[in-house]
Amino acid sequence: MPAINLAPASRRLGGVVLIAFLGAALVFFVMRAGHGDPALTALGDQATPEAIAAFHKRWGLDAPLVVQFWRWLSGALTGNFGVSMTVAGGVPIADLIASRLPNTLFIGFYAMAIAVAISLVAGFGMLSLKTWAWWLGLIGAAWSLASSIWGLTQGASWCLALPALILPAIVIIYLLQPRVRQAFGRP
Repeated sequence: MPAINLAPASRRLGGVVLIAFLGAALVFFVMRAGHGDPALTALGDQATPEAIAAFHKRWGLDAPLVVQFWRWLSGALTGNFGVSMTVAGGVPIADLIASRLPNTLFIGFYAMAIAVAISLVAGFGMLSLKTWAWWLGLIGAAWSLASSIWGLTQGASWCLALPALILPAIVIIYLLQPRVRQAFGRP
């Protein structure tokens, strides 16, 4: 029994973990840099320095950013996303996510169903268009060829029938060329 090679899977898993970590770090640090001091956002511009210091102490914002990130990441990995600073009463973020999850899943599944339906219709449409275009081209060329030959048998001149014979023959050769190459084993 051959041994299973886990090296590619472990490399991909390591890459996923690295990308997730870098994404989380980027979002955390950009959010902290972009919104300024969370204490001023929550308390307003008229907050006293003592109120801001108490807010920093209560929420752990007095620690360095790297320590704050590590606390947030270790909490998130264990399912503890913290407590909302902006929602009255300090509602746990996991509860906020859970309360909005049914609507989010409904919208996600509904969007997925619409996307799958559109892609199936478009895919079958393109497939049938391609297939029908090939068959219509072949039937049209064969019809033109047959009518030209029939016209010749009814007394039409070669000068009029020759172009009508050459064009369908070229179309038939062009349409059948991949099939003939495949039949003879040539690429």
